[in-house]
Amino acid sequence: MLEITTPILVYVTPPASGSYNMAFDDWMLDEAVTKQVSMLRVYRWKTPTLSLGYFQKYADIPFPIDSVVRRRSGGGAILHHHEITYSFATPMKDNKKDANKDLYLVLRNAVNATLSTFGINLYAASNLKEPGKPEPFLCFERHTDLDLCYNYQRHPHNPKSPEHSYKIVGSAQFRKGNTILQHGSILLSVTKLTTHLPGLKNFQPLIKIESEPFAKKLVKFIFKEGNIEITKNNIQFPMDYPTHLPTKQQHESEEWIKRR
Repeated sequence: MLEITTPILVYVTPPASGSYNMAFDDWMLDEAVTKQVSMLRVYRWKTPTLSLGYFQKYADIPFPIDSVVRRRSGGGAILHHHEITYSFATPMKDNKKDANKDLYLVLRNAVNATLSTFGINLYAASNLKEPGKPEPFLCFERHTDLDLCYNYQRHPHNPKSPEHSYKIVGSAQFRKGNTILQHGSILLSVTKLTTHLPGLKNFQPLIKIESEPFAKKLVKFIFKEGNIEITKNNIQFPMDYPTHLPTKQQHESEEWIKRR
């Protein structure tokens, strides 16, 4: 059983640039290592931004876009636009082999339970990777059992399309020593550069998910999925967060973005 370090510090930050969001994740990981606390952040993006997985090639980007960043996590590229995003950093109390997957499962189930309180029913995806075939470039074109999907019989913009399941929640991890940071995207609506990837509002137009209520619910479900008792001091909502982030300049540099 995964043991999550407490307390969990919860941050809700306003829409920001891609470099700021990546640098904030770096800061969270370092803080979790230094202070031995867990940290959760819920945030959004100021402008449409493509985040490349760490191992992806810049030259493989399939469409023109002004804002590009490179994540420290692996996986496929994500076009961040109409979405809600979370990051969670935690020191592992044990360094067992399956700790990474255990955290994926805890957060997948916690996100799913949180979305259910907004009237959204998702389910774990099936692994659609075909042996011998390259992975699609975009994260939301890939499906594993750690993702969450919406089952819809027809694409909302194309009634003649075949029955399909659409990936709504995807995530990736990176670590520093025994401390892991996982960040994940929850698609809210289709965006013009990836019209084949609908979001929740394309299926349920009346839903409304705000960052702060989402964060407050999500942290409680993380406790529940991690079998941790909630106490007065186990959840904290700091009023301040950093404005100067040490790695923001690195995430803005072409050397980092185009390193592959």
